[in-house]
This record gives sequence, structure tokens and C-alpha cells, in this order.
Amino acid sequence: MDRLEIRTKELMARGPKIDEIDHRRAYLQFQIDQLLVDVEAWNDYLPPRKEAENGDDKDGGGENEENS
Repeated sequence: MDRLEIRTKELMARGPKIDEIDHRRAYLQFQIDQLLVDVEAWNDYLPPRKEAENGDDKDGGGENEENS
């Protein structure tokens, strides 16, 4: 029974640390949500993305694959 009491006391002592971690996590999630809102707001002001003329141009260089 001593081990159970010791373990219980250890877990009770860690309670405030766990609460602090939960609070920090909630605050970080709030910050992430706020940043996502900011990004969405900026997307309204940005011009639309231009599509590449050549659909096969994956590296963005604009040159054909054959360099003759």
C-alpha cells in the first residue's frame, strides 16, 4: 500500500505542471488560429497566382527539357 500512496502523491504533485502545460498548449493553439485568420485576410488582398505557360515546367525555369 505504501507504493500506491507514494505514486498517488507524486501524481498529485505533478498536477499543477500538467495544468500549466495544458494552458500553454491552449494558448499556442489560439495563436495558431489567429495567424491562420491573418493569412486568410491577406489572401483577399494578394493578386491571384499566375499559372505556368508550360504545364510540364516543374522547376520553374521556363526552359524546355531539351537544351539543343
